[in-house]
Amino acid sequence: MKITIEDKIDIEDVVDDYTYEVVARLVDNEKVIFGIRSIRKRLNMTSLLSYEDAKKWLKNSQDGMKRSYLGLWLSMVKNKLNINDSFDSALKIAVLSNKITDNEYLSSAYCIEFPPDDMEMVTDYIPRIAILVSPETKVKEVEKLMQTEVKELFKELGIKSRSPVRVRQNTFRKSREWYWMSKKMSIPEICRLADIDAMNADDLISPETVETAIKRYKKKIS
Repeated sequence: MKITIEDKIDIEDVVDDYTYEVVARLVDNEKVIFGIRSIRKRLNMTSLLSYEDAKKWLKNSQDGMKRSYLGLWLSMVKNKLNINDSFDSALKIAVLSNKITDNEYLSSAYCIEFPPDDMEMVTDYIPRIAILVSPETKVKEVEKLMQTEVKELFKELGIKSRSPVRVRQNTFRKSREWYWMSKKMSIPEICRLADIDAMNADDLISPETVETAIKRYKKKIS
């Protein structure tokens, strides 16, 4: 089979140069191109969706069979190319709309509390955060995590930079508490309750911290 100009995925809205390169190296791979052709036939696509309509379909479609086909194809592509979940959204939207933006590619690096809840491990009770990377991870992705999610996770643990080390708190319990509180309270209301126990301004809980903790908990229980 011959690759034609019609196979080109529009990624011109990807502003970041690094992300552009990563996405281009993926969607211009012939295995991906032929795979996209194949899955479109399986989905009986006679025409492509607009980018906005594709996002709506991925969010709201109740067509279980088409979703299953798309998910199975995605797993096969990732196994063939040995890539991780960072590309899931980009590949799905490319199949449906032939367009990818900055919104679809997820960082290949992420952080977790260490040791994780399912790992039995004797520690010295010093809270730690592990940053997990993939072969394609760049230094700036790790640096960005250090300035954002790592700080938020340590705040959830109750640890400030250069502060005396405390025994690790169970953030899973706190996240679960916030998750259930969110069923009847707003995020600002949860923050106000959490701030009652704050000793000083550095201990105040931000809405972003609560929202991130709730999102992580939802992922763990889904």
